[in-house]
Amino acid sequence: MPLLLSRLPGLLRRCILAILVLGSAPALAADAVLLASTAPGYLPGMAIAAADRLALPEGASVTLLFRSGQMLRLRGPFEGALEQVQPQVGKASVPALAQLFRLRGVDASVIGGTRATGGVDMATPPQDVAVDPQRPAVYCLGPSDAVWIRRPVPEGASYVLRRHVGGRRLVFPAGADRIEWPADLPIEDGDRFELLVDGAVRVSFSFRMLPPRHGSVAAWVAAGVLAGCHEQFDAALRRLAREAVPQAE
Repeated sequence: MPLLLSRLPGLLRRCILAILVLGSAPALAADAVLLASTAPGYLPGMAIAAADRLALPEGASVTLLFRSGQMLRLRGPFEGALEQVQPQVGKASVPALAQLFRLRGVDASVIGGTRATGGVDMATPPQDVAVDPQRPAVYCLGPSDAVWIRRPVPEGASYVLRRHVGGRRLVFPAGADRIEWPADLPIEDGDRFELLVDGAVRVSFSFRMLPPRHGSVAAWVAAGVLAGCHEQFDAALRRLAREAVPQAE
């Protein structure tokens, strides 16, 4: 399969890989991402799994963004895990989860309305994804994304992109601050690469493939953050928090 995919045009190859990911990749452990918090020890961007213990003092609150794009605000006092309220958190709608919390006497509310956001009505926005040779990261790719490699600083005499064994030599033209990802080096979900400068590993990084469609912008942001692609999605997460959280107050 990898050899066959490597012969396809980049856009078509990524579309096929995204479909394969949807059909075969196991669900990630985290069910929600922390959108906002006034509780000590909880920072925006943290991944929250169903089994994770939440400890909210009286008056403190957290707002959780789920994979569906729906948002739930919990206000303390509360101590426990999501799975204690709903064992199959990933399959429950957020309004239903909020109702279960309220039945337990917990202040819970849905942010941004109760519309189910599990559909496929929004194509993944195309992006220019630039690999930063100065620091390790996880990069999320959609079917229409273009991948670039920035020129390392300080520069070197030779550049090699390596996955597993062997390597692919890179050439940065004079004056170019970045080059496009080699067309003959396909990227698959979970792939990890190293960039070598003058024979020494400068940085390692990995890729996650995002589904081609999402139910909302919020669902797209949740997918990216929960995949570990903070460099790309943390700013969007902060914007979403500014837009959504005041509605709860």
